[in-house]
Amino acid sequence: MAHKQEEREYDVLVWGATGFTGRLVAQYMAGRAKAAGLRWAVGGRSAARLAEVKRGLEATHGELDEVGVVTGDSTNAADMEAVARTTRAVISTVGPFTKYGTALVAACVKVGTHYADITGEAPWVRSLIDKYHAEAKEKGVCIVPMSGFDSIPADIGTFMLADYVAKARLPWAHVPFVAMQKYGAQLGAVEALVRLNGGLSGGTAASMMEMASQGSGGGNTRTWTNFFIMALVNTRVVRRSNALLGDAYGPNFHYNEYAKAKGLLMAILFTVALFIFGIMLRVRFTREHVLKKLLPAPGEGPSEEKRAKSNFRYELYGQVDYSKSEEQAEGRPKMVKAVVSGRDPGYTETAVMLSEVGIALAELSSRGELPVNPAVGSGGILTPASALGSQLVQRLQAAGLKLHVEDLH
Repeated sequence: MAHKQEEREYDVLVWGATGFTGRLVAQYMAGRAKAAGLRWAVGGRSAARLAEVKRGLEATHGELDEVGVVTGDSTNAADMEAVARTTRAVISTVGPFTKYGTALVAACVKVGTHYADITGEAPWVRSLIDKYHAEAKEKGVCIVPMSGFDSIPADIGTFMLADYVAKARLPWAHVPFVAMQKYGAQLGAVEALVRLNGGLSGGTAASMMEMASQGSGGGNTRTWTNFFIMALVNTRVVRRSNALLGDAYGPNFHYNEYAKAKGLLMAILFTVALFIFGIMLRVRFTREHVLKKLLPAPGEGPSEEKRAKSNFRYELYGQVDYSKSEEQAEGRPKMVKAVVSGRDPGYTETAVMLSEVGIALAELSSRGELPVNPAVGSGGILTPASALGSQLVQRLQAAGLKLHVEDLH
């Protein structure tokens, strides 16, 4: 059951707006919020640095007197409760989230504020599920971690495949999706091939090292592939979406993903390099004394020029399972393909994805329409696909990302 949220001072708060990714989110929000008539604010620990961010935004977008400034200490529970009470939705870029995210999530659940972030720290998200899922569900609060490049392309791409082949009886079928075709079926195996190039920010590097301190391709695609490091995270998110939606993707559904290689030699070289990097992440000495010097520090990231040359493409190949269908499989596709692609994945498009999730949470909550998929219930520790479904597909398309599904006979 959806809950209508009480009135707040702001619709969306960008928490961590002084960091590298946070500034990109604030830049996107400055244009997007004005067009949508949203009340929003930048937030973080330092009022002086936030004022500097706001001056930078005004240099590009003109006067932004309506944009608020909210301060607080991410490790202080009272501060985070006061921060959460100012807004309908918080979108956070403050990582590593294991260190700096828990107090804010706890506050959001307590006071009924929706939340999204860009973490890729699966053990931390698991801890949120254990601690806060039941309370958030009871209160109708949507907590949506992993709402950036980790893991929206994988999660929403798989949702699009399932939506494309689904029967009308599935719980999200009432949500409009302009390109939808129904084949009266569900999904079997889904494999994703990922091609990307982009720079690394200090925040991402710090999250990778925090996760480390905690502890060949498939037959559908027939190409050389490498192990994709974020598959460790994305596969869990996709599986959780399916579980939250009542296993609606199908009884024979399973998901995996790989990095696309240019050939056998490159696949071998990449695998060796990734193996060495993985060892360096796992060994405390190399992690703290070598990688910390080689990787960018928090607050740093790729230049605008480098981001402009970066891009990504997810190709998701899904087997169509007609075993539960009332329709005949004859003449219908045996496989379907979804594509999710865009510009620089880690920063430019992550800023877009996180912002659009936050805006959707704010707008839909004001109308009592969260979450959009009835099977989810009223809230909880959710995934982008389970919380927003086709609403997010449409918003990302409108924001310029390329998302589509096609048949493969």
